[in-house]
Amino acid sequence: MEKMESRFLLELSSKSAERAEDLVGLLGNLVVRRAPDDVSLHGLPAWLSTAFAPASTDSEASEWVALWRAATPAEKGALEVNHGWEFGEWIHWFSTQNELWEIRSAELTESGGVEVLVEHVDDPFPVQALEWLVDVAGYRVASVIVSRESGPLNVD
Repeated sequence: MEKMESRFLLELSSKSAERAEDLVGLLGNLVVRRAPDDVSLHGLPAWLSTAFAPASTDSEASEWVALWRAATPAEKGALEVNHGWEFGEWIHWFSTQNELWEIRSAELTESGGVEVLVEHVDDPFPVQALEWLVDVAGYRVASVIVSRESGPLNVD
């Protein structure tokens, strides 16, 4: 499979601009530390650590998975949104265990936005964990530029 890159341009939507440095710092940490055990819930900014859903018990997790498997595709999306992200589920997507995509860089822009470069092997690719982080930080994805070695594929 050919490697691709997506450049996410984020704009501040509602929360404090002070979160920009937290967001860039956290994403930078996730570039360097790709083992899930290297990132602790307690080491995250308070605005992020309090946004996670409480950890499920094994029986709760089994019940939820059974419910999700029995759902229609439309129902699955709603179930996932309502379920929320548990820290362990979320951090998986930023670790070496996720072979579908990886953050290559995150930088503040002159306009106060954030630019995130993601390397991936397919398009579309599952970015819900990144989109959730962007939302919790008070940003929104303003545009995405997807490219491969041969040049841009599309611009959203």
